[in-house]
Amino acid sequence: MSESISIRPARADDAAQLFVWRNDPHVRRMSINQEEISTSEHLLWVDRTLRRKDRLLLIGELIDGTLVGVVRFDLNLENDEAYVSIIIDPLMQGKGMSVLLLRAAINELVLKVEKVQRTVNIIAQIRHENAASLACFIKVGFTLYKQDELFKYMRISSPSPNSTESPV
Repeated sequence: MSESISIRPARADDAAQLFVWRNDPHVRRMSINQEEISTSEHLLWVDRTLRRKDRLLLIGELIDGTLVGVVRFDLNLENDEAYVSIIIDPLMQGKGMSVLLLRAAINELVLKVEKVQRTVNIIAQIRHENAASLACFIKVGFTLYKQDELFKYMRISSPSPNSTESPV
């Protein structure tokens, strides 16, 4: 796919679109928390998330401004870890956007953690039945390191700070 995705930090005015994506029935089935959330719960979550220093919420857009999806990193730099979550706009699913979005978001994360001279293990928790997400993470370079009854856990390490190696 020849599309290019740009990454930007999420803003308060993204809340409505994030709410639609988060409560999409297919997205919920593949999520860790499968419950539908209320508008008030969501708005509170967005407000808190945008204020957190240990969370990075990134929006992916095409060159024409079309929103592709969102990637969230929950940072635990004391343990050199970042937990990743991705949602692709249901209208963009099946178009190869997830790999582009995830790569772009990881590159943005690496820029952030390089500022504090860190290398992080990026960890994904994926439901066994989420074949599309599993394929995306494998294409980006994640490897399986454990699994339980519900989830596969995959990880990739960011390059060392000041490395000439490309993140992904």
